[in-house]
Amino acid sequence: PYLSLIEFHAAKSEARGNATSLPTLRPVEAPSLPSQLPPQRATLAEAMHAEQERVDGFDDSIKRQLRDLFLDAQAKQKDHRWAETAANCEKVLSIDPENQYAHSMLGNAYARLDQFELAEKHLSKAIQLMPADYSTYLAMFLVYARKGETNAAVAALETAVKNGALTTYELRKDTDVPDNFKHLPKFMELTAVSLDRLTTNTRDADLFENRTKDLQMNYDTAWNAVEKALKDQREKLRLSDKENGLLITESTAHFGLGGNLYDQYFIVLERSGDVTSKLSFKLFRYYADKDGSLKPENKPFIEKGAKKFLDNVNKAATKKK
Repeated sequence: PYLSLIEFHAAKSEARGNATSLPTLRPVEAPSLPSQLPPQRATLAEAMHAEQERVDGFDDSIKRQLRDLFLDAQAKQKDHRWAETAANCEKVLSIDPENQYAHSMLGNAYARLDQFELAEKHLSKAIQLMPADYSTYLAMFLVYARKGETNAAVAALETAVKNGALTTYELRKDTDVPDNFKHLPKFMELTAVSLDRLTTNTRDADLFENRTKDLQMNYDTAWNAVEKALKDQREKLRLSDKENGLLITESTAHFGLGGNLYDQYFIVLERSGDVTSKLSFKLFRYYADKDGSLKPENKPFIEKGAKKFLDNVNKAATKKK
């Protein structure tokens, strides 16, 4: 069994956007081989798995109690009811003082309540318990940004990015981030939407080419066509954010005569005019070797996959007309 990072962070994102929360963790079948993960995410996956095993050792009655408290905390957090979120997390910690998710969620809530000393206390503990979790550094960034400590805030945000945070662009619309901070060049850089930013911590990113195509269709048509093309290719979406023009797929297995291929797309779609759009994407394509390890596919086969994707986008747009 392999713990799905996608499931974990999708649940986090659903709960609050940039807040830290506790999803239901369970061993699942990996959509790709663990060897595909970059070191940062492999480390986080191992830490999450260890935390799951620790919690699994509790009595069933305690596990149910913790689960109920976290579900209620997530609901309060989603509605930005930070004092109630904090109260629930404090109850969790009274039962399980070493719960990393509770310390991280509590620190985030206190940061938004401007209780900075308490926020730093719990976020520091969360980092001690799970140093690889980038979500805690995003919350620590918020503490320093709201305190006006620019250098410390930038350092926390840089650490979050280094640890694998992909959706830092969401901070641009986070109303709890001070407006004056949002105009800093370093903040703009670390929260930019681009292929290079999205794939910074992705294994073998330098081996695969960034591709750009000008599409003669408006943004809505282009977005629908890209989604339809991915669906037709049976790619599984990991992230779909139309407002920011981002799509990321899981590493999906495709079966052929030559064996298994594993494709993953990172896509940025931009409005370039009223009736035109700009599509940028990077296709990661691996093949499974005889020993089961994944190897980067040869360039001609990557080119073939990229061309097929673009053809499918154009076909999907034509069918919509």
